[in-house]
Amino acid sequence: SLPPVLSLRHISELYIAPFRDTLDDLPTAQWVRELFCEVSGTLRRLVVQMPFASLHAMDDHLSVRQTLREGFEKLHRLEEFTCLEEYPMAAFSTDETNVWRWWPELKRMVLFGAPLDDPRLWSDIAALPRLEHVVLARPMHLDAVNIKAEYFQKLPADDVRRTRDIKIVLMDLAYELGTVRTERWQEIDPEEDMTVEAFEVPLSFYMDDSPLEVVSQWARRSALDGSIW
Repeated sequence: SLPPVLSLRHISELYIAPFRDTLDDLPTAQWVRELFCEVSGTLRRLVVQMPFASLHAMDDHLSVRQTLREGFEKLHRLEEFTCLEEYPMAAFSTDETNVWRWWPELKRMVLFGAPLDDPRLWSDIAALPRLEHVVLARPMHLDAVNIKAEYFQKLPADDVRRTRDIKIVLMDLAYELGTVRTERWQEIDPEEDMTVEAFEVPLSFYMDDSPLEVVSQWARRSALDGSIW
């Protein structure tokens, strides 16, 4: 007799890197969508590595981006999300919101290459009711924004989320992170409800690795074993 088929409905942790060099692969996108639909009720920790920037919206004739978004939107029980190497908005987010905005249980998140000067980033971070820890790896435009100002101005004065504790970690190689603007922090956040930290990833012994590869490899290992938090 045939061996029993293993059900995916009890999976709580998942790491996938299903694409090769391009996102323009509809069968793989459909497989990802079906997988996410199957595990949506139990999945709590997700680590993904996908070439999001490889497929522009104008070139997406097979609606790969929409197919992926349909799968990601199903992950309503997700608590930890790590997106390695590339920022996910480039692939399957709309102009209005990031796809991870629709995960109400999300507590911890790692994003690579996040555009810190994009108001939508901070609006969506502020809107998630249970979010407590955000790691921004190799962030873009750090010098251009005041993180606390961007975050707190997205919340009304009487919003209970203003008083929650939230940690923002800026992660990169040493000397590559840039300057963190701290003007008016005492005025903006007198109770220090938001903690902002910088974390320097240890340098790799493999000199051929690019800075992105070094940080991504470290983040992947740490996200999978939970030590990144």
